[in-house]
Amino acid sequence: ERRKAERAEEEKRLAEARLVEEQKRRAEEEERQRKKREEEQRKREERERKRQEWEEKKNANRPNFVINKREGGPEVQSAPQEEKKEEVTKSKEQLEAERRSIIDQRVPPLNVSGMTVEQLKAKAKELHDLLFRIEGENYDLGQRFKRQSYDMQELAERARQMNKGQYERVKDPRSFSDRRTVFSGENYAEEFHRIAPTHQIIMTEEGFRVLQPGEAPPHHEANPPAEAVEAQ
Repeated sequence: ERRKAERAEEEKRLAEARLVEEQKRRAEEEERQRKKREEEQRKREERERKRQEWEEKKNANRPNFVINKREGGPEVQSAPQEEKKEEVTKSKEQLEAERRSIIDQRVPPLNVSGMTVEQLKAKAKELHDLLFRIEGENYDLGQRFKRQSYDMQELAERARQMNKGQYERVKDPRSFSDRRTVFSGENYAEEFHRIAPTHQIIMTEEGFRVLQPGEAPPHHEANPPAEAVEAQ
């Protein structure tokens, strides 16, 4: 019994320690999230402040009116058009709310209470026809987008081809095997044989000399025989 009580006391102490640790972890996580939100808010305010300063500097030296000249009439001063301001970055909640608002405006709620069977059938047929028409329009717009994208790519490629340099290297589209067959056709099928020489040229003291057919080259005792050069 005492051991069981000690074990229960130990488990209770461990549970309390885990609870304290969990509370501490949650507090740290909440503090981290709070600091993160404050940092994001500070950055947004800093961006907005810099944007306003930039707008003020840009419009500081500009007049607050525009002078337009009319033919045959006096000069007229008119106020300038307001410049389009940059859109402030919207949060996910704001974007989702705007999306839901647009859907509610475009898609009215369907009220079928109090309708008879015939009215329900007519309403179902009306919705079916509407979906069929919208799907057809969606398909047509998708095909039109693909066709326009292809046309734009073709025009860009033509412009690139027209702007190519005169000496730009063009890559041969043929493979190595196709290019190799150019040098292995019927003109290169037969092997060439060496042609036998018809004359013999020797080197003498006077210079080169061509021997006639059947004539033997001269021999000198003092000098070794001259080297014969074959003429093709």
